[in-house]
Amino acid sequence: MSFAITGKTAIVTGAANGVGLAIARRFLDHGANVMMADMDESRLNSEIGNLSDEKGAARSFIGDLREKLTVANLLSATLDAFDRVDILVNASRQMVVSDPLDPEDDSLDTMLEQNLMTSLRLTRLVARRMIRQAEDNGLDGDPAGTIINLSVLRELGPVLAGLTLAGRVGGGLTAELGTM
Repeated sequence: MSFAITGKTAIVTGAANGVGLAIARRFLDHGANVMMADMDESRLNSEIGNLSDEKGAARSFIGDLREKLTVANLLSATLDAFDRVDILVNASRQMVVSDPLDPEDDSLDTMLEQNLMTSLRLTRLVARRMIRQAEDNGLDGDPAGTIINLSVLRELGPVLAGLTLAGRVGGGLTAELGTM
């Protein structure tokens, strides 16, 4: 498999562990610059400290992406560090086991905010930046960048309704942006 990402800049959310961390490492191995974003400061800093011999440069961004200002700050930090953004990977996902019949359970709201709204806000902001970069570089008609919204396995069970819903909506957003 060939990766044409050498010198590209990626933002990867959920980069302190799991799939987000694996993607960030892979991108770094192939020469991409990566802004690794997560809420877990100690874990993310530990993982950044463990990186060695990568061809790309890694930076960390600590913040709660449910906050709109934090989303804007993530893009600003990426631009300050690397001058551009070419790839966005929305890998940050939160799972809260809940009772779908309990009207007092706010788990669904929490999961939708974390798993859908954070991805939507960041995608909108980064997509606008990617389009502007492409226009500034005279790349009309060429892809402006790559946005990857990770989804979920709905087969995991009904307690994951919020996670599944957020993943399906995120998949729709990905398809919609693919037509632009």
